[in-house]
Amino acid sequence: MRNSAHQFICAISCYREVAKEEKESTKMYIVERETFLRVLNDSQRVVVDARKFRLFRGQFKATSNGVKMTLDEWRSVLDAAEAVRKAIKMEAVDDTDEAETFIEVDSEDFLRLSVKMFKGMKYVHVRRYFRTEDDQLLPTRQGITLTGEGYESLVGRKDIIKGDIEAIQSLF
Repeated sequence: MRNSAHQFICAISCYREVAKEEKESTKMYIVERETFLRVLNDSQRVVVDARKFRLFRGQFKATSNGVKMTLDEWRSVLDAAEAVRKAIKMEAVDDTDEAETFIEVDSEDFLRLSVKMFKGMKYVHVRRYFRTEDDQLLPTRQGITLTGEGYESLVGRKDIIKGDIEAIQSLF
């Protein structure tokens, strides 16, 4: 049985193979273990995709765990960085895993950031929601969960991502 560090190194080399096969207009960056940030040319529009990848039979494959964001949504996620940092630093009222802080990102498409405790650790969720008939917002499967460090890594890539977005937009 291989250890996880070895699997992660294998994942990086598999990523390089996948990147060679991908279109020229796709860029990928490691956010945290098994989580990548991609800039995609998706049907003549640029999207930023945060997604989990897994090794499957020696191949590095995207999972359904992730969220594609329009450029406006991506900018909103970046703009919310300070509020997320404050929520991460904030002490929970109690030690239960029920403490959750929502940060509205895009009310039109119901993209939300939330910081939630789970087993004593704080995680940042970037997730789409939908509105029910009784006007309640419920989460969809379109989302990703990051550690605080992973979220900082995602936000820290903003300058690189900006350059990639401009390069892809110049192809149109």
